[in-house]
Formats: sequence, structure tokens, C-alpha cells
Amino acid sequence: MHDETTPELNETLLVDVLCSHFRVPREEVRPTSTFAELGLDSLAVMEWVVMIQERTGQQLLDRLGSLSVNDTLDDAVRLLRTAPVASASAG
Repeated sequence: MHDETTPELNETLLVDVLCSHFRVPREEVRPTSTFAELGLDSLAVMEWVVMIQERTGQQLLDRLGSLSVNDTLDDAVRLLRTAPVASASAG
């Protein structure tokens, strides 16, 4: 069940973090744009993953940690749909 205080992990949230934290203009974000095309380097891609993890409380590095600057938002969404995510909080 989804806690109403925790944002839902979906494409909208992924785009919101890209736009708000990395100041990527929303109109430039396309499902097929690579992270490099959006101005992110490899460190920024990992920072993006950690920020999404912090917002949702879900462990994502195991699934999104393999993303590179050549991957796209579609790639990230596809990886998120591959298996259920675990809670980031331990005990």
C-alpha cells in the first residue's frame, strides 16, 4: 500500500527531480533523451537516483545504479518496472 506522505515512484516524479534539482527545462525532457543530452554527467545521474530514493524511501541503487549518461528516461522507467523495490530504511 502507498503511504500518502511518500511520493509515488513514477515517470512524473523522475521528471520532477530532473527539472527541479538539475534545472532541466521540462520542455526538453523527452522519454528518449539521454541523460547527457539533458546536461547530466555520470555523477549527476547517480545523484538523481539517490534523490529519487530519498523522496520515495525506496532502495533504487540496486536497479538504477547501472544507468549511464547514454541511457534515457525510458531506460530508467523500464528498469524500475523489472521488479518490486525494497524500502530504503533498515530495521
